Amino acid sequence: LSDLIDQTLLIQKAISEGLKATEKEVSEAIKNFKESSGTEGYKSFLETTGMTDKDFKQEMYNQVLVGELHDQVIAKVKVTEEDVRAYYDAHPEDFGNLHELKVSHILLKTKEEAEDVIEQLKAGEDFGTLAQELSIEPAAKETKGDLGFINEQTNFVTEFKEAALKLKPGEMTEEPVKSQFGYHVIKAFEEKEAHLEPFDEVKDQAELLAKQAKERQAWTDYVTNLRKQADIKTNSDKK
Repeated sequence: LSDLIDQTLLIQKAISEGLKATEKEVSEAIKNFKESSGTEGYKSFLETTGMTDKDFKQEMYNQVLVGELHDQVIAKVKVTEEDVRAYYDAHPEDFGNLHELKVSHILLKTKEEAEDVIEQLKAGEDFGTLAQELSIEPAAKETKGDLGFINEQTNFVTEFKEAALKLKPGEMTEEPVKSQFGYHVIKAFEEKEAHLEPFDEVKDQAELLAKQAKERQAWTDYVTNLRKQADIKTNSDKK
């Protein structure tokens, strides 16, 4: 519903701005869609959405119209030297690599089971073998618990990530790490030091990325303001 409201507002705004989609632009959009999805993909799309060919053409018209409005909005976006530097400082991962650590884990259902595994590892048992035998993570039998390299931005639960990144190569967690999935025993294996390219060497790239980020924000703000200014009523308002 939210997406439909946004689309409706944007189409209305584009029309009020005098923007139009030409027959050539709409035909090109339809052609590109059909080429990317294939004949069967296009048919499947129509069946899934309940659209006719005529409905689809109107949808493509609307998309081209909104695209023109989008281009009009972001055309006003400029970036300053300060913007570029700020983006560089805030996104080091785009200009090098963060500190990374290769880790493995064994996932258990209970704290007691995890504590027992830690004792076995201290006694000299092989980490990968125990992961294959005891971990409740489905992939463990094949991966031996190996999760590859992780860093501060890896999409893992906070408890796991914080505990893992404190380790040095060869170390493991002395206490089980609890998360929503169970209790983890984590071991670190290999480390990659953080590296950041000098600003002057990546300035052009930073300027491009900073401009793209500012354009995305400008479009988001534009849609948000349209919503604030609009008088929106839905069927649920009538109940």
